[in-house]
Amino acid sequence: MLSGAPPRFDAYPALLEIAPQRIDRARTLLELSEEQVSHSRSVLRRFGNMSSATILFVLEETLRDESPVPDDWGVMIGLGPGFAAEGALLRW
Repeated sequence: MLSGAPPRFDAYPALLEIAPQRIDRARTLLELSEEQVSHSRSVLRRFGNMSSATILFVLEETLRDESPVPDDWGVMIGLGPGFAAEGALLRW
């Protein structure tokens, strides 16, 4: 169970497995920077949308290129066809 202040997502990237236009919308709604979604864009540009597997590629690239500090927060979001959506609040 979470306690204390709500997590802020301004330190580390958001892991998004969604179409590029949805990344733009998520950036607006979650107040994310372009830098925070850069790994998502990179994976989509290099490999295309691989459905559910895409998020694992984004996670791998994030862990390779970033240095999350223990106890920092992140968010992982995937959107599928129709009303399918999955998400996870991450604590590094």
